[in-house]
Order: sequence, then C-alpha cells, then structure tokens
Amino acid sequence: MKKLVISLFFILLAFPFFAQQDKKVLYKQDLAVTALLHPAAKDNVFTTHDTVRVLIKNMGSQAIMRNFKVIMEAGDELPCTVLVKAEDHPFPADSTQVIAFCTVDLSTATKWTIRITCDLPGDEDLTNNTRTFTVCSRSFRQDSRKVVDR
Repeated sequence: MKKLVISLFFILLAFPFFAQQDKKVLYKQDLAVTALLHPAAKDNVFTTHDTVRVLIKNMGSQAIMRNFKVIMEAGDELPCTVLVKAEDHPFPADSTQVIAFCTVDLSTATKWTIRITCDLPGDEDLTNNTRTFTVCSRSFRQDSRKVVDR
C-alpha cells in the first residue's frame, strides 16, 4: 500500500510538468529570428566588407504569402533592410530561410551589437521578432582600455 501511495504521489507531482510539455501555442502567422550565422560570436577578423547572415523561421501554421522586411542594425551604421518577396515565393510553415544583408564595414570596432528585426504585417507573436547579438573580433579584450565598442 505504501508503494502505491508513493507512486501516485510522484505521478501527480510530475503530471503538471508533462502537461506543460505538450502545451504549444501555434499562431497562423509567426515569423522569428532564430540565429546569427555570420559573423560568429567571437574570434572574428572584421573587414570593410562583411556580410551579416541570419536564419529566420516561419513558426506559424500557415505559409507566409505577404512580402515582409528583415532589418539589421549594427552599432551606428545605417540600418540595412532586406525585402523578402513572399508574394512571389511563399515561405512555408515550419521552414527556415537564410537572409544575407548588404555588406557593412565592421573593421572600425572590435565589438559590435547587431540587432535583427523581422517586420511581417499581421505577425501574431511579436515576442520573437527581434534578437540582439554581440560579436567580437580576435583582438577584442574586455579589460583593454583601447576597445572600441559599437
């Protein structure tokens, strides 16, 4: 009897955890920034013509069939915007796409903060539309007094 009571106790204790695992909110239209592909987080050799690449994902249950923008902001540089023509080439549900931005001069600093934003009209979950990444060059040292941070 004691084993049965203990077993029931653990089952009841674990049930909320497993119930949470199955609970997934799925929106019809939901675009997310999922990863920074280039540059890496550290040990970069920045140049005057670096190309920032990111991975975005259609987290929604429907294909995205409207054009949308993906915007990159790096320090004080002017924002770079890529228009994704989903009207011509729909972006299927649960799929990913690599976005490559215009070339930027990252050689002027050893550390950059890069902000990526997806701008999809009608996106139902705005919490995953923007991500900020920090990238550093090989010569970056946190304790250095000569570090240029952008």
